[in-house]
Amino acid sequence: MAVQHIQNYSKSHPWLPVSATGVMIGVAAWVLKWLVGIITLTVTDGMALTRTNVRLIPLGLAGIVLTVILVKYILHVPLEHSTQKIIDVIGPTGNGIISPKVIYSPIVASSITLGLGGSAGSEGPIAYTGAAIGSNMGRWFGLTRDQLIMCTACGAGAGIAAIFKSPMGGMFFTFEVLRIQIGLKPLLMLAAMCIISSMTAYLLSGETPDMMLWIHPQMPVRELPMILLLGAFCGLYSAYYVFSGSLTKIRFTKLKEKNIWLSAVSSGLLLGVLLFLFPSLYGEGYGVLGKIANGHIHDVISGSVMTLFDDGKYLLPLSLAAILLTKAVAANASNSGGGVGGDFAPTLFAGGIAGVLFSQLTGMQISLSVVSAMGGVMAAATGAPLMAIFITVEMTSQQQLLLPVSICAGISYLICRKLTKHTFNKV
Repeated sequence: MAVQHIQNYSKSHPWLPVSATGVMIGVAAWVLKWLVGIITLTVTDGMALTRTNVRLIPLGLAGIVLTVILVKYILHVPLEHSTQKIIDVIGPTGNGIISPKVIYSPIVASSITLGLGGSAGSEGPIAYTGAAIGSNMGRWFGLTRDQLIMCTACGAGAGIAAIFKSPMGGMFFTFEVLRIQIGLKPLLMLAAMCIISSMTAYLLSGETPDMMLWIHPQMPVRELPMILLLGAFCGLYSAYYVFSGSLTKIRFTKLKEKNIWLSAVSSGLLLGVLLFLFPSLYGEGYGVLGKIANGHIHDVISGSVMTLFDDGKYLLPLSLAAILLTKAVAANASNSGGGVGGDFAPTLFAGGIAGVLFSQLTGMQISLSVVSAMGGVMAAATGAPLMAIFITVEMTSQQQLLLPVSICAGISYLICRKLTKHTFNKV
């Protein structure tokens, strides 16, 4: 009787399910971040990441293998290609229904993958969780099929908004990646849900962005030519990122079809070796990006095997180049071999490293270069430029850099699109 009363009330007051769903998604995003942080602190306790540590190799292997065991024998929910699953559910033949198990399964699996070193992001799992929360909340409130589909799509966008603390980024994810077309009323529903979820996650995380910049860069007119060059640099690198990442993904996908355990062990060992070589590849990497954007550029090679060589003037640029060459491989080894993670955060990290390298080569102010390049590589590698622009400026709280980020992203996107025949927009 009480449920029927709530359903009748929600039909005349549609903001009730929107608000409730937004809050739940924001809490889910915070829980995922918290779990990843707890696991990371636990497994790296006593481990000096400021110098080479061979323990990172079995750690990366354990993350992938344990995730496969968890998904296959405990959760019993397929979690790969989550974006396509969402698209299928909200498409013309979909009904907007997602199993309640998906509300928690991606969070648990992703926390294992990322907490144990997976070089990926948390946005893919939380988008799937957000869609599941939207779907099940919509069913509980007794929404119609069309309303349920819209609530599911908005839930996915709200998940992106919450994990990046970027309401505009979540909205443009719904438009550019899920490619959903909506009217005015659903648009207001999406905006409200994204704002509520992002603010909930923001408040729970101590009202701090994931990437804190103590330096607030500006873009003088004299820096415009450098931004144009940076955009071209990001576009060329993004084409390489797409190619190397796609090749790695194809290889591990085919291997997984033959033998899931061989795929898990192979990808885990590859990830572990890359973490041993470059510890900055561990997890999402926002902490490293924040440090280098604030001027502590040598933190990016802390613990790297490159530091065993002479600390000459070429050490830093060579290390940065090596990280750029291996980041897409590490990300796709984490996601395609059996781990559960997202592909957006790796592009932001790669963009930040590209920005540092560009700054070292040209003398451009480092914070401006890092933030602009983050948007540039993400825009090109994901094929979603508007989403990338707003996620970058909102997650870093650098709204004054909207113009340089937009210029860099636009040029990078166009160059990469010319050089590649497909769009890499799987979350």
